[in-house]
Amino acid sequence: MNDYDFARLSSADAYAYAMVQTPAERTRLFLLFKTRTGQEANPGVTSQDFGVQEHRQGPATDPEDRLAATTTFGWLLTFVGVIICIVGIVFDPSVATPDVYGGPSHVVNIGKLTTKQLLFAGGGFLFLAGVMTLASAGIRGEIRLAVRALTARGD
Repeated sequence: MNDYDFARLSSADAYAYAMVQTPAERTRLFLLFKTRTGQEANPGVTSQDFGVQEHRQGPATDPEDRLAATTTFGWLLTFVGVIICIVGIVFDPSVATPDVYGGPSHVVNIGKLTTKQLLFAGGGFLFLAGVMTLASAGIRGEIRLAVRALTARGD
């Protein structure tokens, strides 16, 4: 069913259709119905009564969401850095040359050697940035726990 047909349904039918969808799609449909018609999908029942939250715009505002996002970003940086370092280690900077007068058949290309060095250094930088991001998220989480414990005690 497309959005136009959904918005033309009665309130009860729109509610019944939305409830069998995934939570994200349900939220989108409730907001679409409310935006197009100016009323809730089921009269007398708001979308919050069924665990559907209004869509938030902008960055995460809940401190727990920000901490989880920081931790995820730290792990992402760490893994990408490790992968780039591995690519830099196995990168072959040599180029094939014709075997003239019995010389070597492969020589090291300075440009490719620089690329290998930059891959390794860039991967190392991303790895360290990820580790520092994870460390700062861990410290922030421990500080938050300590503050909660102190406020619960009444100090």
